[in-house]
Amino acid sequence: RSQTPFPVTLSNPHIIDNSQLFATVVRQGPNGVRLCASFANRNQPAYLAALGAVVVKVCSIVPKGVLVFFPSYTMLEICTKAWMDSGVWSDLAKHKVSRTEPTK
Repeated sequence: RSQTPFPVTLSNPHIIDNSQLFATVVRQGPNGVRLCASFANRNQPAYLAALGAVVVKVCSIVPKGVLVFFPSYTMLEICTKAWMDSGVWSDLAKHKVSRTEPTK
């Protein structure tokens, strides 16, 4: 527990209900590749393919929107390029309209 005092706090109601949120840790892709986003691993084709396969699978199951967070704009660019080059982006398009935040 933090010992730093915060004399002013703000808490707002969230736009979604708790029943509309699911968070989990996915340790490996459908093909068994370990999902470790370390600096040494983040450009590895097997890792990028496995991560893309997980996103496609989630998008194929979730009935409405999916929001994917990346730890940095660099990682967003790496994944977007790899997925466009490999066909993962086309697979995503079969299930959802995909948009990315501008990185530059």
